[in-house]
Amino acid sequence: MQSLAASARLLRAIRPVISNIHTRSWWNRRRAQFDWRCESLESRQYLSTIYGTTGDDQITLNYSTTNPTVTINGSSQSVNLVDLSIDGLAGNDTFIVNGHGARIGWYKPTSNQSHAGNFIIRKSTSSPVHFTNIESVQAIDFWKFALVTPGSADAEAVNPVTGGIRITGSSGGVTFAPLTVSSITRLVLDTATNDAGGSGNDSITLGTSGTTADLSATTLLVNSGVGSNTLNVLGQTSAIINTSFGSQLGTLLSVTVGEDSTQTPPPTGANVQFLSTQVLDSLYIKGSSQIVLPANK
Repeated sequence: MQSLAASARLLRAIRPVISNIHTRSWWNRRRAQFDWRCESLESRQYLSTIYGTTGDDQITLNYSTTNPTVTINGSSQSVNLVDLSIDGLAGNDTFIVNGHGARIGWYKPTSNQSHAGNFIIRKSTSSPVHFTNIESVQAIDFWKFALVTPGSADAEAVNPVTGGIRITGSSGGVTFAPLTVSSITRLVLDTATNDAGGSGNDSITLGTSGTTADLSATTLLVNSGVGSNTLNVLGQTSAIINTSFGSQLGTLLSVTVGEDSTQTPPPTGANVQFLSTQVLDSLYIKGSSQIVLPANK
């Protein structure tokens, strides 16, 4: 009995030690797991900013709801689009966003930097993909895509390039990285959203004087907003246009189709098809240019 009692007292004495060893062992394992998870999270936070090289880079974001990737000069990695940032560093860098059939996307240049901005994909509430030190941007394969200028006084030039349309210009006196769109059915030129607090005087020019430009593969949706706004269709440019957007529709937009010419007969002019009833400040048709209105409008 004395031996059993002594054994019981010894067991009670060492039980806290055993429990403590067990607890420490469990904590060490959990701490190791926690440390690993923290390291992984830190890695993802670090990778949320993806850098180009000091040379000329082609950086492509392939959008996917399940496994988006970024490819830099042929080398790819999976990414999380939340708080993703792209930094092209030095060189002449191009940032390409392939929507792979996504319904809508937005390119929003930064107001005070020429080579920076944000892409938003699929929903207006989606986390923006920020980019900086990028000399040109491309958007591919969206059902609709919008260029939203950051300032109140905007100037845009829209011209065809191989396989798409290129938009260059400035907003609030700051040049934005040119946008090229390909395989996009509808392109929104939104110079209205950020008109507040400024003149809102915008100019959009389609085509170049004396040249042929076919922009008709992509419907151009113009939201010009307040101010004194102009839309000029130059040369022998063909385009499909709708200006009936926003609270102002096109009531503060003056549209000129074609150019004056002293030639006899005048050269072939521009050709514009309007998608719906247009409410405009004015419409001028010059030379041999033509407009096409919807039936019964």
